[in-house]
Amino acid sequence: MKVLFVTGSFPPMKCGVGEYTAALAEAIAKHPGMYVAVLTDVAAAGGKRVPGVDLLPVADGWRLRDALPIVKTIRRFSPDIVHVQYPTQGYSSAFLPVLLPILGRMAGALVVQTRHEHMTRSGVLVHANALFTRKIVVVRPDFTEVMSPRYRWLKETREFRFIPNASAIPAVRLSEAERKAVASRYSPGERPLVVHFGFAAVHKGVDRIFEIADPGRDHIVLACDLEDSDPYQRTVRKVADSPPWRGKVTVTGFLPAEELAQLLAAADAVVFPFRTGGGIWNSSIHAAIGQGSFVLTTSTETHGYLREQNTYYALPENTEEMREALSKHIGCRNEPARNASDWSENAQAHIELYLAILKPPGAMIGS
Repeated sequence: MKVLFVTGSFPPMKCGVGEYTAALAEAIAKHPGMYVAVLTDVAAAGGKRVPGVDLLPVADGWRLRDALPIVKTIRRFSPDIVHVQYPTQGYSSAFLPVLLPILGRMAGALVVQTRHEHMTRSGVLVHANALFTRKIVVVRPDFTEVMSPRYRWLKETREFRFIPNASAIPAVRLSEAERKAVASRYSPGERPLVVHFGFAAVHKGVDRIFEIADPGRDHIVLACDLEDSDPYQRTVRKVADSPPWRGKVTVTGFLPAEELAQLLAAADAVVFPFRTGGGIWNSSIHAAIGQGSFVLTTSTETHGYLREQNTYYALPENTEEMREALSKHIGCRNEPARNASDWSENAQAHIELYLAILKPPGAMIGS
């Protein structure tokens, strides 16, 4: 079976969905008889090479002028399944990505799409996009419950298959000496490490970390970019460089997966104060839990401390609750999850989905 993933971003481009696609494509390619390629942005050319996966950098900004090259590339690879990922950083606000399922059908392939975010808004093009899609994979268990009422026909005519996320960050095991050595690279004074990683955006609540952590106790590590050109990131940088946090914050920028894994494993707390709530479907939370370090985040559904995850779920924007939870659980550790970055079950679930499309129930073998 030949599967072509389409994603707006792919490593080394900075995007969680790109990392997800790379990990999933590699896991599927390990199965006998599976041939996998990834059609992505030209910005990924010369970057990460995934074992067993062909990289096809075609789109240059995802403008309408890229439509014909995309169709030609799909036809050249001749996949059985075109699997489109939504949304990604690489698509930006371009028009073409909405049309990708149509282009896949024009090229003669069956189309699947994965939705990494909720579909709360409705539009003519989004409905057309779904018309050309056989099945929709979702990583959030409540996806259909919060869909716009205008998508009722989708619930009745399309299958939404929930396939849980996995971590694109490898789980690592550090001895106590190794953990201290890693921590000392970021906090020479041996202050507890409070870590955040990912994109620094308003909805991530990065600025809230300075209200949750204790400047008399903690050292904050922000493994993300803080660009002066971005107003929100500029504000975060200003707070980090001002009293009482001056000299107690390290901004690393984005880190390679292996280096980030070590930082998370050495952290005394990994904090995600999402303004609208997070959950285990979030790849960042998944990666942090996999290292065994204490994780503090927010949720509108789960509340309190879950020992098996070593995670505290606070109400969004309740900084006082988060501050108390951090003080109580900072430094707590679980045994790192052995299967945090194991994509084998995820890959098998996708292959079964593809087979269900290619060989629907009742089809004769060999038909």
